Formats: sequence, structure tokens, C-alpha cells
Amino acid sequence: MTTGSGGPASADAVLGSAVVRVTGPDGVVGGVGFLVAPDLALTCAHVVADALGLARARVAAPAGTLTLDRPLSGSPGSTPAEVAHWVPLRDDGTGDIAVLRLAAPVPGATPPAMASPPGVWDHPVRVAGFPASSPGGVWHAGRLRGPTAEGWVQLSGADGQGVPVDRGFSGSPVWDDRAGAVVGMVVAAQLSGARQSFMIPTRTLLAEVPALSPVLTPASPFRGLGTYREADAEVFFGRDTEAADVTALLNSGPRPCVALIGPSGCGKSSLALAGVAPRLRARGHEVLVVRAADGLPVRTALAAELARLARPRRHAGPAAPEDLEESLTRHGLPAAARLALGDGHAERLLVVLDQAEAVLADPRRAQDDTVGLLFPDPHPPGLRVLLTLRTDFTDAAVAHPVLGPALARATVRPLLPMTRAQMSEVILRPLTRLPSVSYDPGLVARMLDDAGTGPGALPLLGFVLARLWDEQALGRLRFDSYEEIGGVRGALGRHAEAAWRECVGEDDREEALRLLTALVRLLPGSEAPLRAVLGRAEAGEERWRIAGLLAERRILVVGGDPERGQTVELAHEALIGAWPTLARQVAHDRQFLSWRAGLRHDLDRWHALGEPRDQLLTGAPLDTAVAQTATRGGELSARERAFLRASLARRAEEAAQARRAGWLKRAAVVVLSLALVATLFVSWKLYGAKGRLDEDLRRGASPQLAQLAARLDDVSLGTSALMSAAAYRTSPKPEAQTALFEQYVRMRQVDRIVLEGRGEVRNTILSEDGRHVTIGLSSGDLLGADLGTGPPRVSGLREGTTRLVTASGDGRTAAASSPHGVITVGVRQADDSWRTVKLRGAEQVRDNARPADDLRFDASGRRLLAAIPTEGVEVWEALQGTRVGPTLVPPPGWTVPNAWFGPDGDTVIGRIVREGAAAGANGRLVRWQLSDGRLDEQSWGTEETGPVTVSADGSTLVRCTGEGVLQAWDLAGQPKVRKQYGTGQLGLVCPLYVPRLDRTGRFLLNPAQRFGGSLGRYRCLVLDLQEGLPATLDLPAAAQQDEFVAGSATLPAISLAGPPEAMKVAISAGGTIVVAEVPRPTGFDAAMLTSLIRTVDVDTGRVASVDADGATLRLWDLTTHRQLAALRPSAPLARLYASFSPDGKRLLTVTADGLGVLVWDLRQEGGPPLTEVRRLGLPAPPGIDPSRADPRTGRTPAWVGVSFDGADHALVSAVSYVSRWDLNTGRAAGETYRPRAQDPIDVSTAAASVFATARPGHHQAAVRAPGDRIQLWDFEKGTADTIPFKEEDGYVSQMLFDPSGRKLAVLTKDGRLQIRDVEGKEPTRTLAYQGTRWLNGFPDASTLSTVGSVNSFTFWDLAQGAEKYHFTPGYGGTVDWSQDGRRLAWLDGSGVRVLPLDPEAWRARACRLAARPFTDGERRLLPPGSRSDACAGLKG
Repeated sequence: MTTGSGGPASADAVLGSAVVRVTGPDGVVGGVGFLVAPDLALTCAHVVADALGLARARVAAPAGTLTLDRPLSGSPGSTPAEVAHWVPLRDDGTGDIAVLRLAAPVPGATPPAMASPPGVWDHPVRVAGFPASSPGGVWHAGRLRGPTAEGWVQLSGADGQGVPVDRGFSGSPVWDDRAGAVVGMVVAAQLSGARQSFMIPTRTLLAEVPALSPVLTPASPFRGLGTYREADAEVFFGRDTEAADVTALLNSGPRPCVALIGPSGCGKSSLALAGVAPRLRARGHEVLVVRAADGLPVRTALAAELARLARPRRHAGPAAPEDLEESLTRHGLPAAARLALGDGHAERLLVVLDQAEAVLADPRRAQDDTVGLLFPDPHPPGLRVLLTLRTDFTDAAVAHPVLGPALARATVRPLLPMTRAQMSEVILRPLTRLPSVSYDPGLVARMLDDAGTGPGALPLLGFVLARLWDEQALGRLRFDSYEEIGGVRGALGRHAEAAWRECVGEDDREEALRLLTALVRLLPGSEAPLRAVLGRAEAGEERWRIAGLLAERRILVVGGDPERGQTVELAHEALIGAWPTLARQVAHDRQFLSWRAGLRHDLDRWHALGEPRDQLLTGAPLDTAVAQTATRGGELSARERAFLRASLARRAEEAAQARRAGWLKRAAVVVLSLALVATLFVSWKLYGAKGRLDEDLRRGASPQLAQLAARLDDVSLGTSALMSAAAYRTSPKPEAQTALFEQYVRMRQVDRIVLEGRGEVRNTILSEDGRHVTIGLSSGDLLGADLGTGPPRVSGLREGTTRLVTASGDGRTAAASSPHGVITVGVRQADDSWRTVKLRGAEQVRDNARPADDLRFDASGRRLLAAIPTEGVEVWEALQGTRVGPTLVPPPGWTVPNAWFGPDGDTVIGRIVREGAAAGANGRLVRWQLSDGRLDEQSWGTEETGPVTVSADGSTLVRCTGEGVLQAWDLAGQPKVRKQYGTGQLGLVCPLYVPRLDRTGRFLLNPAQRFGGSLGRYRCLVLDLQEGLPATLDLPAAAQQDEFVAGSATLPAISLAGPPEAMKVAISAGGTIVVAEVPRPTGFDAAMLTSLIRTVDVDTGRVASVDADGATLRLWDLTTHRQLAALRPSAPLARLYASFSPDGKRLLTVTADGLGVLVWDLRQEGGPPLTEVRRLGLPAPPGIDPSRADPRTGRTPAWVGVSFDGADHALVSAVSYVSRWDLNTGRAAGETYRPRAQDPIDVSTAAASVFATARPGHHQAAVRAPGDRIQLWDFEKGTADTIPFKEEDGYVSQMLFDPSGRKLAVLTKDGRLQIRDVEGKEPTRTLAYQGTRWLNGFPDASTLSTVGSVNSFTFWDLAQGAEKYHFTPGYGGTVDWSQDGRRLAWLDGSGVRVLPLDPEAWRARACRLAARPFTDGERRLLPPGSRSDACAGLKG
């Protein structure tokens, strides 16, 4: 690791988080240790021995349990630990290392970075210790000296005044300020005299415990310029969708060959090798990799791969590559594979032909090997071929005699450059398993901005990430390192230029430039440069020496093959454009490179045809060759020079013929034009007017207030709501409106805020009458909140001594466990004072000072149970403090994290897990007889189970099985399953996270999903276990901690209480507790959650739903949730949304076969509420089945699109035809659009790509026509006009007209969103360049709503061309706007909410929930220009 830049404050924070105090069972402090992973700590063996009271010379690892705490972190609590690896103290003083495994990972801990600098003399260091004189910790400042014979490093005091290393320092990490990392561990000290001490350096720790290597010095997850190979699959990210797609095409697609085509630098090779190959190998394929750029004949490469696979199996077939090559020649690939691998391993083969463009330059390999081996005709059933090809070589490949026919028979899968979201995965996901390494704040966003999403960005980003890893300090990939190396765009070039300057002196410059030319090649007829592989013999010793120096700096890569011996090539093709010296050399020598490409092509053809005389160079080509060799002959290979000599010999033999004289004028050197650099001048104006200055301050303050709302959300939802209201009140900018709307959406089902701003909530218990909340905070405080008609009255019951809290159902009795296992009960008296009863005191905790894992009252509130680690379950009469029954002991090797009272007062149910299991591990269910402690392990057997909950009356237990089935168990008598529900029936039922049952065991509540990052919310499932009816409830969630794992790192505290008709829930969100009513599930809720499709019409107040089997259409009242009708359609319905007409009188549904649209009339003047009146039979091209993929192309027809064109006409696009229908008559109105495709393949392609949208009021439609064109089809005239659309604008995926029919919203597959004026009166406006996934519609003529790729609903101001606001709905939500654009009907989960699109209504809701003004402390946080009267001026 290189020198770090972390200052003292950052070093102290890192050490404070990692340093642990090691204590034995008797409370004896043995010394210090430090976390090297969230669940691993490192210390000295003698520290463990001292803590356990054992001899230091002990050889075997001790079996005792230690206690680790982190006094310097400020975080209370301790964790049990046991020895995981033991290196005893040897007689010579060496060894003395212990690795401890914690019972559970330490939340929030940051293991320090470890380093092993080559030299540490005089490096300043700091060390923490806990000597007897300073039990709270003390620091030693010292300087490192040299090594000792024991493999230690001497550590001296920095001066004579500081604290020396003493007893209590052993095992402490030694922080090197210059290296910015821990460089060792304190092991010994001289306690008198010169007072020197010693540390075990990192390299010695690794030598003694090699298993620590991946923990202390994790390997880089980045591959720089290298290709990700199959072994790198675990660190290959960003292409999951593409990898799954290509895997499916190869595994079960209609064609045996897939061509992965994309621009240089988009990651084709890595996707093939690290993304696709491992997936197919897991499906039973053997994988052979042929890298065409290596220059080996395909046959030779295949033989080498087969030999490599056959060797470890020791099969009787030929293992020698030369034997396998002969077998390939005589029998072909499948037969050779069976011979080498055996029948059982050769039935399914995948051959990856990587960088297939290299085949274009080698007709020898193409003619002899590729046709006969990789692309035989007919194709063997078990052989699959994946080839990668650069886009700029597609034309040459199609014209090639080998690859051309192969591509014609292949499925072509384009690979686009990565999107910003995919680039983000490349950056972030490799570090998710390396908790000690992170990025400097803002660095990820900066890299994404600098990289962009163009071709070639990926290798540049990969190179920068590898460099940042090498330059990390303090476990951070640093911003200053990023700037120093030149950022994404400049790092590779800077690195290459620096290596060039270091390796190439003035005397070597000419040879070095010729080396660069030799490492680049052009293909005949192509201008795109490629890497070339240069053999050592071709290079010559001088150039080979220079190549070796550049290879040491990772600019070049040295390899080898049997034909040419040692070889060298550029590390990546990105260097050709990114390395200025190389780019200049390529430009300077382009003419020579182009000539040499033609020469090599002629040479290969001459060899392929048997070296006939008539294929030698003559005339002008030979003259050019002579001219080139006059100055560049030394750069030609021996084969090339032999070819030229043979050509000159032929010329000499033909001397009698008329000799062509003269010489070929050299073409002018191509001059690269420099791009003009535009200078941006920003003029600043000083505003004299105070009003103008205030307005500017408000505009600047509004986004800051919105950010404060998100940042303070974990502290207080009330503060967050007020900040959102203040942001909008200050200036109604998009950030402010977004924050306010997000608050409205997430808090719309909240009744009131109970607690805020007291610290993070650990426990919350709501009384059955809903009037009391008992609260445990992470700080250890125990609080009570009384909920009356006014603001909640919060009182402190105990300060800083609780670890776990529970309360009785009536809220009048509370129980708490301290961090050291003391358990007490508080009983509220008539005068509201509290009487304390101690159940487990100092005498009991002397032998076991662990806090209880679970506390629970029975239904009466008179008995309390506690699950105590290593002991079992103890039960007391809570009010008297007397024990009930014996300790309920789990089976040996198990412990009890959760326990509940059974229904009869004499049984206890427990969930047991293995001792030492990680937090959240699966376990088993058991039960005990309380009277005699008898254990019953048979009721549930040995089946594993995750989280479990039991009702307060003990009658019902709920769990999820390993198959995702939710079971409700009747616990009366012998436990038995009463009900069970699968995810296919209800969805969201499993897994369980924080499940809660009501007192009767009928209703279950579980937070099943999380939406949104900041200002997010939980989607809770409410399930009526008796009727099988589900509903959902959305409640606010704390800020998301990990963007790759839904939900925050800490699950919320939840309590469900109240009778079935008036259930309430109390839930925590960071430092806030809110209370909300819990809906009782109804048939409407169940239909909305389980239906195939739901559509809402806000103006008529109706909802249409289609059952999951498509056999029933239901109509519901939006306000009352009453079912109005349920009818079976004449044909099963498709999984497509029904469409309400603008006047609400009709409903259209698509049939499952894709061949019809059903027209339904809605009740008018007392008629039936829903009636099917006719079917529209859709026209379709012959040979196309709309419901399944076309076997000729494997392409699935596009879905049937239905949209209204007024109240009485509908537009339908299906299987490439677009028709307009008169809904009164059921007949087509006007001319149907039909593409001009005639060939069956073209017809299939059109069926999968053509779709349309109606142009309101014009009897026209915008059609996405074949060839990715947009045409405006006139149904009355039967004519089409083309709307200008450039190919570079992207692949059109959706279109929508605004209400006027003038503006067309166009969405492309890569997420670009444009607004086009079809009348050409206004220029095209791009609203978003990426990130848009769906067009919702136009709430009004000036607003467009879209869905983003991260599931955000965005509202766009078309006049300004900018975002208004956005919010994050649930998945699969359905929306509809009122015709006046003022209301949004949002169907999400089981609920349908009509939301006002009025920021003032959102502000009023935020203020009502906060129910207070800003405090003085909050006012001090407001930025200049803020309005502090957040809730002033509200109407009503």
C-alpha cells in the first residue's frame, strides 16, 4: 500500500471503531485486540491466556469464551468470542497470535486497512492500550525502528514524556501515520530500563496465519485493462441482464450460434468469459475458449483446450495436444471431444470464439479450421458457439467466406455500451464484500460523470479502478489519487506516457517507436486499428528489451504460443486512442500500416493456395513493396521478407518483358485535425436590488432544505417533514416539490408521530388499547409515551442501562435487560409512579453476564420469560419476582434467541440456533413443558426455519418454510398446521422479516418490501390468516443503508395491537416512532394484490381487474371498494391493462391469443354495470402467432397496443398491423397500416417491432415502422409521412401524443426521452438522455409523466423542458389522472389512493403530522434565505 493521507482525526476514528478490549469470564482484562473483519478479531495468544487465567505457554487452543467490547468507539455493548485460530507462544518468543471469531458481526464497525511497507524506520505510530492505571484507555506515540531476530519490529517512544507501552497494550494494532494503515500488532514490551516495545509486523502475521491473507490483504476485485475470465465471475458486475439473455439464447434458443457484436471497449470478451461461460458450465456444458487474436489455428487452440480439460480427469482418450489435433482433423470437434473427455462430458459443448475479427486477417485458419470445426453443416445438437465481434468489422465479417455464412445462421445479439447504472455497478458492487474498503465521498459520482456512457469508457474506468485500488489508504479509494492519476479520461494516457518516459531513452526512441508500430495492425479495407501480437524473433532483441520494460509497467503483456514462442502485445486496445505517443505513431505510420495489412493478406493467400507463382507480387504492388522496404525493411517478419524475395525473383525472370518504370508517388500523410476547444465564459452580475438578492438566496436555499429533509430523516420524521415544507415555502423548486410529495406518499397512512429526536429506537411496544407505548433506545434509555387527545406525553423511565425492553399488553408493566444480563420489571402504580422488581441480579450475572436475547410477557401480563444465552429460557412471576419452573434448556450445542408462551400456561415454544451462529441464522422450533422442563423436539422435527412469531395468547405460530410457504400453526394440544399460503396464491407472504401477530393470532403484519432510498417507505403485508385475504400498508422507513439490499441494515421495531376491528401498529424509523391504523383486509384488497391486471379510472370512480387466470373481469367502485360486476369474457384475457374510454362509457380488453379486442359497455341509465358487446377481430399477417415466439427467428411479436382516439374510436396495433376501429359498429375505420415486408423473416421481424400510438383528433397514428423509422399514418388517406428520426437517437421503444396531438413523446430503449413537434414548428427537445423506462401519459397539455429505470415516477414541465418533481411508487403500480389534471389515482399494492397534485395539500399534510414549528436548534440549521415559517399561510 502506498502512503496514505489520513490525518490524526481519521486515524483515531478508524482505530476507535476497530480496537477491542479482551476480557475473560471473570472480568479479567487480558489486553487488546482489533477487528480485521466484522466477525473476526486479532490479538496475542498470551492476551487470551491471561484473560482466561491459563498458562501462557499453552500449546493447544483454549475453549473458553471471551467478551469483546469497544470502549473507544462510543458504542455500548459487548460480543462473545471464541478462539478460531491459535499460534501458541513458542520458547523463542515467536508465534503468540490468536484469531477470535465473534458470535455475531459488530454492526457499524470499520476494520482498519493493513499494510506491509518495505521500510518503516522512524515512521511515527500510535497505539491504544488499557493498562490497569487507565482502564478507559490511553495512547502511546512512538517511532518504528528495525527488525529483530524473532521477526518483530522494534517500537520506541517518540519522546521521554509520553506514555510507554505497558501491560494492557499487547494485541493492540500499531497505526503508521506515514503509511496511513495498521502495520502490525504489539506483542511485547520491556517494562523497565529503556522501555522498548515490539510489534509483530503484518508480513509476519500473514506468514504465521496464511488464512488471514484474504482478510488483511484482500486481492483487488478490479482487473484493470485485463479481460475478466471465468475465474473472475464473482467480481464481474454490470452485465447481469445481458449475461442471462445470452445464456438463454445459447442454452435453449432456436440457433446454435450466438454472435455478440459491439463496439471496441464495451466488454464483449468479459461478458462471454465471466458472464456467460460460468452460467452454461453450471448447466452442464464443457467450455472451450479460442482467442482468435492469439494467432493460433483454431484446430490447434481447440486441441489445447481439450487437453487441458481432459488432463485432470485422467481419461483413457488421447490427452496430448498433437493427438487431439489429429483427431479434430479426421473426425471433427464432437468426436474429438468424446474421445478426450468421455461420453458423459462431451454431450454439451460451448466454444467461445473470442475476438473473431482476428479471423478476418487469416484465411489459412478460416479455410482449414473454422468452417469444418466450429460451424459444421449440419450443426451437431450438443455444440453451441459464442463468438464476439467488433461492430466496425461487421461488414467485413458478413463478406467473409467463413464468418459470413456463420453469421447468417447465428442469433446476432448487439451489446451496447454500459449505461450509467451499469457503470455504477462496476464501481460499487466489487466492494460490497470488502467492508474495510470504500470510496471517498463524491468519488463514485465524479467517476461516472467523467466516464460517460460512450464506447471505450469501460476499459478506461477499469484501469482507473485498478490504479485507485493500488493507491488506496485508510481503506479508502481516494479523491486525491483520482486527481493525481488524471481521472477516467486521462489516467491511462498519463500512465502510459510516464512508463514511456521511464523506459525509453533518447538513444532507444527510434527503435521504441518502431516497436509501437509493430504492435498495431490494420485489416485490408479497414481504418480501425487493432492490437497485433509480435513474436520475439520478429521484434529482435533490442525491441524485445524495450518491450520487456514496458510490460513491467503493465502497458504491454508478454505471452507465448507453440508456433512463435514468446510474444508481446498491447495490454488493451483502449491504449491505441488513450496513449498520446501511440496515437501519434499510428497516425504517422498509417500508410505503412495499411500497406503492411495488404501485404500480409497477399502473403496469407499465397500460402493458403500452395505458394503458386501467379500469386506473387508484380507491377505496382511490388514497386510499393520495394519502396517500403527501402526504409522499413527491418520491421518486416522473416515470412514477409521471403515473400518479397520470391516476388523479386519472379520479376527478374520476367526481365524480358516490358518493365514498368517509375515509382509510386507516396500519398500525403493523413493529418489529424485538432478539435476546436470552445471556451465558456460565465458573466457574473452583482444585484443591487435587495429583492433580487433575496430571491436568489431563496432559490439557493430551497434545494439545501430538501437535502436537509433527507439527511435528518433518521433523526426525526417531524424535522424532515418541516424541512420539506420549508423548502417548498422558500422556493417551489423541483427538489422541494419532490421532497414534499415523497413525504405525502410515505406518510399518508400515518396517524401521528409518537416520538422523535431522542436517538435510534431499538424496541417499541404498543398497549392493546393503543394508549401507551413503551420504548427502548439504542442509548440504553427506557421511555414511556402516553397517547391522549393532545401531543404525546413522553417520560423517562430509566437512563442508559437497558439493552432489551418489553411490556405487558395493558402497558402497565415493563421489563428490561441490561447489557450485563440484569433483568428488572417496572410496575406502574395508581399514582403513575413505578415499582421496581429485580428478577435476575448481580449474583446470577456473575456466572453469565450476557444480556437476554428475548423478553416476553404472557397474555395476562403476570408472567415473564427471558431467553438467556448459553443457559436457556427462564420464567418468573413478574409482579412477585419468583421463578416458575426449572430453566428450559436447549439441546447441547444450541442456544435460544426467541421464545414464546404457549396457549395453556404450561408450554413454552422456542426457536433454537447453533451456538456461534451468525445473527439472523436459520434455526429449529422446539417446545418445553414449563412444569418439569421436558423438551419436545418432535413437533416440528429438524426442519430449518427463519423468523417466527407467536400470538400473545399463544394459540398461533406463523413461519415460512424453505419452499416459501407461509404456515399458520395451531398450538393447542399437539401443534398442527391450520392454514398455509404460497407466494403463488398471495404474493409477499414470504420471507418473514419482522413478523407480528395480533393478540388472537388471526392477523399477521410483516414489512415485506422497501421502496425509495431517502424518504423511503416499507410495504407491510397484512394477512387475514382465517380468510386468506391480504392487504398492504405503507409506513415510513429510515434512510436506506445499502443500495444493493432492499431495506436498511437495521430492521424497524414494530408492535401490533388492538382488536381486529381497530388494529394499530407502532413502527420505528430511525429515531422516530409513528402510529398508524392497520386496515382489515377485504375482498377488494385481495383482488388488487392477486389480479393479473388492474386499471383505474379516477373520473368515473371505477377499477377494472382481471383474475390471475384471465378468466374473469371484475368491476369495482373506487370509493366504497364494492364489487359492481364479475363476468367471464368470451375468451381468456391477456396480461395487458384494460382501457377506459375518455367518457367512461366503455372498456377495452385484449384476448390472450392476441387476435382480438373485447368491447365492454359500462352501465348507463340503470342497465347492467358491465356488458360485453362485441369482439374486434384483428387483422394479422399469415404465419404469425401473436401469442408465441416465431420459430423461424425466435422473436416474439410485440404486445397488442390499444389506445382510444376519442370516445367512439380505438387504435389497435398488433403483429405489425395498425388499425382504427369504430366502437359503435365494431368495424375498421379507414385504411389499416401494413408494413411492406414480404420475406417471412422480415414479416417476423416487423411483428416483433412495429407498434403505434393514436394522434388525438387527427385520425392518424405515429407508427414505429421497420428500420426503426417513425411514420405518421393517415387512416383516411392510407398514406404515411416519415417523422425525422436519426439512427443515433436510439431504438424507439414507446411513443405517446399529448392531448393536442401536436407533441410526440418518444422513448428509446436506452432511456432517452425526446419531445418532437410533428408539425415541425418547434425544435426537438431532449428531456432525459438515459434512465427513463416507461411513458405514463400526459396529465395535462403541459405535463408528462414517466417511469424511471429505478422505479421513480417523474413529472416533466414541457414548457420548461425540466423535471417538476418525482416520487417512488411500489412495483407494478397503476395510475390515472383526472381530466383536469388535479388528481392522481394511484393503485399500488392493495390500496387505491386518490392523491391531490397540489403541493399546498402536501405541505398541509406534512405540517399536520409535525404538529409543531421549528425548534431553535432546527432554525440554526436553516441555510441563508430560508423561510422558517414552514407551515404559515395554510388554507383550511
